[in-house]
Amino acid sequence: MAKLPWKLTAVMLLILLCNSVAAASGQLQITVTLDGQDVSDDVQVMIMEGAMPHVLPPGTPKIVDLPAGTYDVMAIPAGEETMAMPAESSVEVKAGETVELTMELQALPGMLPGIEMPEMPDVPEPAPAPAETDALVPEEADTEQLLELLTSGGADEQKMAAEELSHWQRRREAVPQVLALLESDQPELRRRAMQVLTGLGSEPPDGVVVGQRPIDEHMDIFVDYLRDTDPELQRGALQIVAAAWYFPDSAIPALLDFLEDADPELRRLAADALSSRGTRPEQYADSLLEGLAAALQDTDVDVRRLAATALSRLHHDPELVARTAGQALSDVDSDVQMAALGTLCSLEESAAAADAQLIDALNAGDPAVRSEVLRTLREYPQHLLVQRVEPIAATLSDPDDRVRMRAVEALALMGEEALPALPQLTEVLDDSDWRVAAGAVQIMFRFFGEQSAPAQEALLQLIQHEDLQFQEPALGAGLALGYIGAPAVPALHELLSH
Repeated sequence: MAKLPWKLTAVMLLILLCNSVAAASGQLQITVTLDGQDVSDDVQVMIMEGAMPHVLPPGTPKIVDLPAGTYDVMAIPAGEETMAMPAESSVEVKAGETVELTMELQALPGMLPGIEMPEMPDVPEPAPAPAETDALVPEEADTEQLLELLTSGGADEQKMAAEELSHWQRRREAVPQVLALLESDQPELRRRAMQVLTGLGSEPPDGVVVGQRPIDEHMDIFVDYLRDTDPELQRGALQIVAAAWYFPDSAIPALLDFLEDADPELRRLAADALSSRGTRPEQYADSLLEGLAAALQDTDVDVRRLAATALSRLHHDPELVARTAGQALSDVDSDVQMAALGTLCSLEESAAAADAQLIDALNAGDPAVRSEVLRTLREYPQHLLVQRVEPIAATLSDPDDRVRMRAVEALALMGEEALPALPQLTEVLDDSDWRVAAGAVQIMFRFFGEQSAPAQEALLQLIQHEDLQFQEPALGAGLALGYIGAPAVPALHELLSH
């Protein structure tokens, strides 16, 4: 009988392998509801596949083909119209079957039409106890009584009144009256009033997840007190500004001065305030860049970390900001390095301005930092990314699974330009993590084709892997050998009788 041409044999092998892949996977269809309505298009779904989740973004069908196995699934609201708690579930996907999963989001009270916060019942004020027989119970005192103790009571009574008034949920009506006490001619009374307001400034709003607090309406007053001659009033105002839900731009000049203060706590509070959400006005761009660059050299690690984050808030030349943030990549503390990487990621392509520092950070001691560096490098434009094949390929020998996985992902973005990394990719075909091996073999059959011939022996070994977890990379190895062509036929022929 005549032998089939080798190309036809390879095609038949490919069809067989593809059918095997399909048979080993199943389909997962996800429906997400909120208050009985289908909101699947408005949520992001994350399907946990080991360390690398599979993400289905908003606006895309929530249908995915997955290898057989058990998966953790999370549905996360993505827009302001869908205010709800995320939903979590676990589902088993069987080969050749379609699994339908329905997930129900839990609405936040008051965030959707028709859902209202429950009204608190009116609680009558208790009758005041006779002063000559019973001591005042703080929890039962009204605001006027507490203010009276704050202004004229004994030391213990003043302390009790200050603590009680600082409970935001129960004493919010006291804010205007306590603010008035800041105008007192008694320094000690002013300090007690600021102590109360500082306590209120650290509290969340009354049961509301997102929203402006009444104390934030008076933020201009606290900005003025940043310049007060009383150090205690300054400190209290700085704590309130640092905890503000809406950053006051007018505080920037005073905060920059605090960054140079001898007290590390004041420097931390100033850096914390400058790192809060929102972009800063362009008029302060140069002074902020200069002040934060100096703060990156601070002896206090928290000041350096917060300064690295604050750089991402600047309205400035992204390349200047990137080079400044890049200085923090050589910091001895991994949290500072991670903050700098977060800023570089927010700058996208301009992160390339800190290229040298990024490459150096690939040798950082913390694997989380190395992994994040690789994620940042993935944001490079293609023509810059391909120039970094060698240092990225070197991380394929990293002892941490996350780092090797990120390295494979970065090389895959280079396509054919990643060919110089073939020796390192060949070595990870027998990686202990099947996902790393699968990523390496995918690069070979998608981009290298017959140029993968030097990896032929490693591919043959991968085909014969006995661990079922390696089924996917083993099938990929068969595809890679098919693309190698004639040189792989004798070895494949021998495997037919395995």
